[in-house]
Amino acid sequence: MKPTDLTALLQDLYRDKLALYRRHVEGAAAVASYEFNNTYQYIINREETHLQWLADAVRDCGAVPD
Repeated sequence: MKPTDLTALLQDLYRDKLALYRRHVEGAAAVASYEFNNTYQYIINREETHLQWLADAVRDCGAVPD
């Protein structure tokens, strides 16, 4: 895989994960039940970690995350 292709792939993954993260944050705000909201918080924290990993990988390729 060419470096430019890898960067583009990582950027796409970052954008997709960011969209999913935002959707989950909105969903968590709408859920009143503590049990389900706690699940959302777990998912959101995990996705924040994934976003950080992807952002670091994009930066390692010499680009800026979208």
